[in-house]
Amino acid sequence: MADSPKRHIIAVDPGDKNNGIAYFTQEGNGPTGSADLKFMQIEGPKGLSDLLKFIWGIFQAKETTDGYDKFRNNPHNLFFVIENFRVDTVSRGGRDSSRFQWNEMLTSQMIGRVRLLAEWLEAPVFMQEPSSVWPMARKWAPFPLPKGHPPDDKSAFCHGAKFMMDKGLINTVDQITFNGQDKMF
Repeated sequence: MADSPKRHIIAVDPGDKNNGIAYFTQEGNGPTGSADLKFMQIEGPKGLSDLLKFIWGIFQAKETTDGYDKFRNNPHNLFFVIENFRVDTVSRGGRDSSRFQWNEMLTSQMIGRVRLLAEWLEAPVFMQEPSSVWPMARKWAPFPLPKGHPPDDKSAFCHGAKFMMDKGLINTVDQITFNGQDKMF
């Protein structure tokens, strides 16, 4: 895989109290592609900001790649995948739109923090609707997923894995390792 660039994929499940984060390094494509999960954790708003500041520092010190990237010009081969968040309104079928009145919309603020860092690092952002992930993730996730929305760190993992499968970087989650180990968990 020496001719294949190493990609850095940071998947985020934003929230008002917790933010799930999964960071993958990925090389190759399709059946020969592989990904390595470096960490998967839950951070609060301050923790997310601290982590984003750390990522900023790493990629500022890192030399840029040769510019190869099949998705778009991306100097660090860095990609952000974020679970999308929309406010449900009564007109769109939401049950109680009044719960968002006078709400600080912290989840949207978390998305904004990640998007700003991506802009500074010239990295593309891919927004994913939860409904596009969960029906399939419940079949292939390497850990049990509860009914409803899973814990934020597992959600971030599933969004990152789906991104890699959708882009043809890997074919299955069996191609993902954890810190280079043979088995993920």
